[in-house]
Amino acid sequence: MGGYSIFIYLFILKIFLGASVGSFVNLIFERKQAGTSIIFPYSHCNQCNLKLSVIKKIPIMGYIISKGKCNQCNFKIPLEYLLSELYLGILVLRINPYEFKSCIILIAAILLLYMSLSDLKTMHIPTLLIYSLVPISMVLTNKNYLNLIIIGILYILICLIHRFYKNNFIGNGDIDILFIFFIMHNLSEFINIIFISSLSALIYIEIRQKRKVAFIPFMTLGFLINYVI
Repeated sequence: MGGYSIFIYLFILKIFLGASVGSFVNLIFERKQAGTSIIFPYSHCNQCNLKLSVIKKIPIMGYIISKGKCNQCNFKIPLEYLLSELYLGILVLRINPYEFKSCIILIAAILLLYMSLSDLKTMHIPTLLIYSLVPISMVLTNKNYLNLIIIGILYILICLIHRFYKNNFIGNGDIDILFIFFIMHNLSEFINIIFISSLSALIYIEIRQKRKVAFIPFMTLGFLINYVI
């Protein structure tokens, strides 16, 4: 019974830690967009500036307890807050802190979360973060030098076609992330990620009736599902 209790404790602790990081990434993005400090002011409602209580700051649980809205002004808390916390909370369950590859994957997941938020809110992906993913993909890849050279040539050709083709259905940053994923994963994993990303994006477009959507969040979802399952 004691061993089972420890397992449950560690399970909850890992979700809490991962969700806390997800919440912090969201905070960093919002404060950077607003041009304010990530330390001050304290967490508050973006509509009425009501300071959040300690219990409302608990990742995942805080959103559920508040029913996704501010108790004072009924401002609807963006769903991406909860999704960001769930994303890293779930992913961290598969992370082995003593394994170098797992730690690198966690770093990649954090960068992808920030890029997803940026793409979702501004339709722009910070170039520096894309560059940061390149060495990470090189660390995680199992491809030889010849394959990497071929991928590099293919990337240049796709970028040239994309530049001169007017009716683009995918952004420059999306292409960058796709090729980074191609380097990072084997072919079957890459196909799984693209399938999950495309299917979830199509479902979202059908439900919301939108012609253009941010695609990085859906690729991040594919990345999560591929790694967790």
